[in-house]
Amino acid sequence: MRGFTRDELVSDGWRHCFKAMQSLEGREPEGLALHAGLGVERLVKAALLVRNPAFLVDFANKDHAWKSLMLLAGFQPTATLGRASRLYTVGVEVGLKRLMDLGVAAGHFDGRDVESFAVARNSAVHGGGEEVDPVVLGGTFVRIVDALLADLGIAPIDHWGPYFEAAVEVKGGEELKLREDVRMRIVYTSEIFEGLSDAAIEESVVRAELTTARAPQHRTHVCPACGNPGLLDGSYLQKVAREEEGDVADQWLFVVNDFWCPACRLGLVGQVQVRLAGLPSEVHVLEGQIPRQRSEASLQASMFEDD
Repeated sequence: MRGFTRDELVSDGWRHCFKAMQSLEGREPEGLALHAGLGVERLVKAALLVRNPAFLVDFANKDHAWKSLMLLAGFQPTATLGRASRLYTVGVEVGLKRLMDLGVAAGHFDGRDVESFAVARNSAVHGGGEEVDPVVLGGTFVRIVDALLADLGIAPIDHWGPYFEAAVEVKGGEELKLREDVRMRIVYTSEIFEGLSDAAIEESVVRAELTTARAPQHRTHVCPACGNPGLLDGSYLQKVAREEEGDVADQWLFVVNDFWCPACRLGLVGQVQVRLAGLPSEVHVLEGQIPRQRSEASLQASMFEDD
């Protein structure tokens, strides 16, 4: 199918990313949102395609989904009223969420980034909505694209070309702001905790110990604000790695989404905040360490990687 090879999607994504950077430099927030959304969407589809073409299909309509699967499998569905069947694929928001389920984000973007990015894109296409902050949107855009480039094995300098330095600067500026926000939250929470009475601190420490006592070790981490044990929340992901000898080995990861401390009440929401606070984005676990109900519900993704 024309336009749906990995290279064609990447090339089209590059074209829109180039226009997005032009809009950013020209201070045109609507053009930035529009082309950034289209550029990311193409790269997302390339990343899904190389894993399994079926991951591209939009399942909102069962009939459309079935005909789309037929097209991807090389079959031509029967035309309706003389119309050629078309491929119905996911949009940028659903596509990014599917890649997050497959473990692609790795702390570079999270659900809140995906939602705000999709809202900005939809606002540019359909009108209305809140005014877009070009700095924040530009930083989120570059951060998401760089994560997709790494997944696709593309060097950022090859993709961004003459806009490489601008992309680094935009991404760095946004990340510095996010990092400072997280740092100040930790400092503020630490100061409040240290200002408590001795009795209140002792009660908080006991609460943290009791809350985390029965949690698996991979789901606990020292709180960056008060030093007491806190809880990591997330999901389990099974990866299938192909080894050099041709053997296939299962690897389980606990992908960290959030952190909460029962002692000082520090909360970190999303993989980006977790990473910027210095907490792990993912933890390798043994299958026996996974709660049974979570193991059965976990996504079993066949992602073949070279060791």
